[in-house]
Amino acid sequence: MKKSYCKLDEANKITVELIKTNSGKTILSLVDKTSKPTQMCYNHAEFCQVFTEVDKYRLLQLADFIYEYCEENR
Repeated sequence: MKKSYCKLDEANKITVELIKTNSGKTILSLVDKTSKPTQMCYNHAEFCQVFTEVDKYRLLQLADFIYEYCEENR
């Protein structure tokens, strides 16, 4: 398993992780240490983490979406 992550704030309270599993699947994880866990989250004692499996095509769509958003809101 290989993890890559991106911090979305300076305090490292919110991160996005891409996890490549040994079986070749990619898992997208959003870690939010500012929110209390709910039933929608993977419950840790102190933070919320949401997982979903994604394919490369969807990751590229997400990248395009973020790029277009940034270009429109300069």
